[in-house]
Amino acid sequence: MTMDKLYGFIWKYKMQILCLSLLFILACVIKLKDFKIYFESERIIKELTTESFTNRDAKNLNNENIFLATIRNNNKYEYEDFLHLKDQINEIKKLKEIKRVFSILNEKTISKTSVFPIPRNKLSLRNKDTFKTTIDSTSSFISNDKKSILILFETNPDFIKSPEHLLDSISIILEEKDLTINYAGRVPSEIYFQEKVSKEFILLAILSAMFCLTAIYYYTKNIAILFMSFCCVLMTILVSTAMSLFLFGGIELFMIISPAIFFIVTVSDIMHLVNSKHEYNDKKERFLNRLKEVGKPVLITSFTTMISFFSFVLIDITPLSHFGIITGLGIMIALFFSVLSYAFIVNHNYDKIRPALSAKRLIHNFIELLQNQKMVVFPALVIAFVFSCIKINDVKIDNYLLDELNPSSEFYQTSKYIDDNFGGIKPISISVDPKSKNFNKNLFKKLLNKNGINVDFSNDNKQNKVIYKYLFQDSSEVYKYDCRIGDNGSNQSNKIYNNIQEFDKQSEIKFSGIGHLFDKTSDGLTFNLLMGLFLAIITVGIFLCLAYGFNIKMFFVGIIPNIIPLILTLGLLLYVTPFYLCLSNAFIFTVAFGLIIDDSIHVINAFMHFKKMGYRKEEIIKRINTKTANTILKTTTIVIVCLVPLFISEFKSVSQIALLTSIASIFAIIFDLGVLPTILNKFID
Repeated sequence: MTMDKLYGFIWKYKMQILCLSLLFILACVIKLKDFKIYFESERIIKELTTESFTNRDAKNLNNENIFLATIRNNNKYEYEDFLHLKDQINEIKKLKEIKRVFSILNEKTISKTSVFPIPRNKLSLRNKDTFKTTIDSTSSFISNDKKSILILFETNPDFIKSPEHLLDSISIILEEKDLTINYAGRVPSEIYFQEKVSKEFILLAILSAMFCLTAIYYYTKNIAILFMSFCCVLMTILVSTAMSLFLFGGIELFMIISPAIFFIVTVSDIMHLVNSKHEYNDKKERFLNRLKEVGKPVLITSFTTMISFFSFVLIDITPLSHFGIITGLGIMIALFFSVLSYAFIVNHNYDKIRPALSAKRLIHNFIELLQNQKMVVFPALVIAFVFSCIKINDVKIDNYLLDELNPSSEFYQTSKYIDDNFGGIKPISISVDPKSKNFNKNLFKKLLNKNGINVDFSNDNKQNKVIYKYLFQDSSEVYKYDCRIGDNGSNQSNKIYNNIQEFDKQSEIKFSGIGHLFDKTSDGLTFNLLMGLFLAIITVGIFLCLAYGFNIKMFFVGIIPNIIPLILTLGLLLYVTPFYLCLSNAFIFTVAFGLIIDDSIHVINAFMHFKKMGYRKEEIIKRINTKTANTILKTTTIVIVCLVPLFISEFKSVSQIALLTSIASIFAIIFDLGVLPTILNKFID
């Protein structure tokens, strides 16, 4: 009765509510002037960094603040080129944002024949003769073909007001004809992410709108419904973005997908509301009766989807928590605007839909196929489920620094080039306190090289100690190695760390640095994301029990039809692709669960509704196939269509959301229409 009063209130005061909503949206638009995008890995690292990672001598190389640059020349670097590069680097050192610069030009060595251990440059530019005799010295700062040079920059974070300005300043100094300059590391990646997030947020929102609105018109041939759907989504995006700016000061990378999600839930709600064959002359009666019929499942689906996104709050990753809160609230805002829009649609008699004949035939043929092949569909799903469960045993959790980037992106290619040719992009630091006199420094260094760890600086012998003290004013007796390692995955990296620590169990071998922090924490965070999915499933199941009169059977009937599609999706991906779980995709299964559960809830509610009306079981299934299935197929198609633009994203997590959710939606619709009604008939009294 309470909901009836609420619906009546919305109908009676719809114009006043609209005016207040528009005023609120105007305030949200004004708030957009503070638009800001957070670089997520930067904030995750800050939150996870413990004292053991940050408590270090400020004079030492701080790999939290380094980034790399490669300069590729069409020709081999000659003496004159290095003289010019030396002048350029001297100019860069004058920038207040730069603390230190390391390259082949200031790479130090000590001559074994020297009486005094005085550090000198490994590459001598005194004259052409000394240049020719030293250019072939082994160095990790120049490629084997002498055409590419690596430069390592350490920044002064307190002076960096604009990362873009810093990189522009460096590029202006370095750029010349026939040179290609690329950057990798935290500063350039921050710039890259912020720039791409801004563009993709707008681009994907526009493309999702175009694809979604085209699908709506195909199914309704109603411009008014199309226009109202667009307005609902636009208002939802504006309000949710303003909320994120107000609550958290900016938006997260994950929120690139939010517009597509808002399109999906909004259009799904509106399609269920307008897909009615009932004729009521009285507009208010038509509005209220339709909400009595489908208002409950629409409300439940919004709540279950919201719960799925709210589960991210329980994960100790702030950007993902913010994404969950804003998207979850946005789903309820979308429901509010959908119901309000439906009131105006009915009030102006715009609720008549005339789907294209091809759409009718497509839906009719699909439903007929599922019914005629029911004896094939169920065994096929069972077999696929068994094989998927077997394959899931092979799934592994692994994390790469470049996981978030699609291999086709320019930044990925640059980072991969540095990773493959200059010893790695992942910075780590190793300290060794030798407790044993038998500690062999030479064998230890060979072990590092054997495991793919490139040592940039160390103090492990008399010569290196003098150089290390010269560079960092550090005369510690503890052996220190400032290194880089390739982006070979957290699994392989952790094996390397364990292998190194086994070298001398009596000595105290410690690892630190951003690279090590990533390897040690990323797998645990990935597992936490999967636990978030588990919590979402349990919470949604409990909510369905409560929503349908404390019926414990609803827990299983509600979640099983949505767990099985996820298992089938994961199994399929494992069979056909080298898929692994990581920070970039583990959360996607929770998103997919929140979106695909809508269809099963509408089937369950239709079953309960027709049963309450006194129809026999056979008649109930027939009505579900003729009425409910029609709308579900439309909304599922729209879900997939809305996700299509995400495939072009340069961020792997975004494109994988489109892939995983589309596959799961297809499996879910087959299960919901081909199997679920039969299960309900047998298990629900």
